[in-house]
Amino acid sequence: MKKKCILLYILIGFSLLSCEKDDDKFTTDSPFYALKDNRQWISTSSWANYSLTNEKMVIAGSKRDSEYYQDEQLHLSFKTTDISESNTVTDFYARWDFVIGGDAIGDSYIIDSNYNNLITINSFDTDKKKISGTFELRLVRDENRSDAGEKMYYKNGFFSLDYNESE
Repeated sequence: MKKKCILLYILIGFSLLSCEKDDDKFTTDSPFYALKDNRQWISTSSWANYSLTNEKMVIAGSKRDSEYYQDEQLHLSFKTTDISESNTVTDFYARWDFVIGGDAIGDSYIIDSNYNNLITINSFDTDKKKISGTFELRLVRDENRSDAGEKMYYKNGFFSLDYNESE
């Protein structure tokens, strides 16, 4: 009987150790998502645009709450000439906005330059006009909204989007 209890405790221990945190798993078809402050952030719409004149890529995702007509919008932008051979972009701009009623910005966070923010481009296909990659960043509340330095973290970020070209 004692051996059976020990075996049962060992099996329970292994099963508990093999459990993974659900927040780290994404089961979505969304082409733009991340963990925002360790909670799933899955966009409901996303887009990308490449400016031929400025050689600048803008990638954006929006998470809409249609009941209250408000959005969380995350924008990433960088010069395509800044993509190194390793496909890592460290010089980029990021901004998060909380938009109310379709056009009123209720809150904003901007990229925190004191953090090792990173975008990794996995694929940049100029023939098919597709871009995919991952990102990790820390944002700080816009000082026009607050001077307390509140922070927001995005990690395990992913995007895979068709992009439009403009002059």
